[in-house]
Amino acid sequence: ALALTTRSSLVGAIHPDHTAKEVTLKLSKDSTWTLTGDSYVKTLTNEDTTNSNIHLNGYKLVVADK
Repeated sequence: ALALTTRSSLVGAIHPDHTAKEVTLKLSKDSTWTLTGDSYVKTLTNEDTTNSNIHLNGYKLVVADK
Protein backbone atom coordinates (compact mmCIF):
# COMPACT_ATOMS: atom_id res chain seq x y z
CA ALA A 1 0.00 0.00 0.00
CA LEU A 2 1.15 3.50 -0.79
CA ALA A 3 -0.35 6.66 0.70
CA LEU A 4 0.46 10.15 -0.57
CA THR A 5 -0.56 12.69 2.05
CA THR A 6 -0.08 16.38 2.85
CA ARG A 7 1.13 17.83 -0.46
CA SER A 8 3.16 14.75 -1.40
CA SER A 9 4.24 14.25 -4.99
CA LEU A 10 5.04 11.08 -6.90
CA VAL A 11 6.62 11.15 -10.35
CA GLY A 12 6.78 7.66 -11.80
CA ALA A 13 4.91 4.54 -12.79
CA ILE A 14 3.37 2.07 -10.37
CA HIS A 15 3.52 -1.61 -11.21
CA PRO A 16 4.28 -1.06 -14.93
CA ASP A 17 5.07 -4.74 -15.59
CA HIS A 18 1.83 -5.83 -13.90
CA THR A 19 3.46 -8.67 -11.95
CA ALA A 20 2.74 -7.71 -8.32
CA LYS A 21 -0.23 -9.38 -6.67
CA GLU A 22 -1.70 -6.23 -5.18
CA VAL A 23 -0.92 -2.52 -5.28
CA THR A 24 -3.18 -0.02 -3.51
CA LEU A 25 -2.82 3.75 -3.67
CA LYS A 26 -4.38 6.49 -1.57
CA LEU A 27 -4.03 10.15 -2.59
CA SER A 28 -4.90 13.15 -0.46
CA LYS A 29 -6.63 16.03 -2.24
CA ASP A 30 -3.46 18.16 -2.16
CA SER A 31 -1.06 15.43 -3.35
CA THR A 32 -0.14 14.71 -6.98
CA TRP A 33 0.92 11.78 -9.11
CA THR A 34 2.59 12.33 -12.47
CA LEU A 35 2.82 9.13 -14.52
CA THR A 36 5.99 8.29 -16.43
CA GLY A 37 4.66 4.99 -17.77
CA ASP A 38 1.55 2.81 -17.86
CA SER A 39 0.46 1.99 -14.31
CA TYR A 40 -1.69 -0.70 -12.72
CA VAL A 41 -3.23 -0.59 -9.24
CA LYS A 42 -5.79 -2.82 -7.56
CA THR A 43 -7.42 -0.03 -5.58
CA LEU A 44 -7.25 3.76 -5.92
CA THR A 45 -8.68 6.01 -3.24
CA ASN A 46 -8.46 9.67 -4.21
CA GLU A 47 -9.80 12.51 -2.05
CA ASP A 48 -9.93 14.63 -5.23
CA THR A 49 -13.05 13.18 -6.85
CA THR A 50 -12.20 14.92 -10.16
CA ASN A 51 -8.82 13.12 -10.27
CA SER A 52 -7.22 16.40 -11.39
CA ASN A 53 -4.26 15.59 -9.12
CA ILE A 54 -3.32 12.64 -11.39
CA HIS A 55 -1.40 13.68 -14.50
CA LEU A 56 -1.48 10.85 -17.07
CA ASN A 57 0.95 12.40 -19.59
CA GLY A 58 -0.46 10.12 -22.29
CA TYR A 59 0.03 6.94 -20.26
CA LYS A 60 -2.62 4.45 -19.19
CA LEU A 61 -3.83 4.03 -15.61
CA VAL A 62 -5.72 0.81 -14.93
CA VAL A 63 -7.61 0.40 -11.64
CA ALA A 64 -8.63 -3.25 -11.22
CA ASP A 65 -11.52 -2.63 -8.81
CA LYS A 66 -13.30 -0.23 -11.20
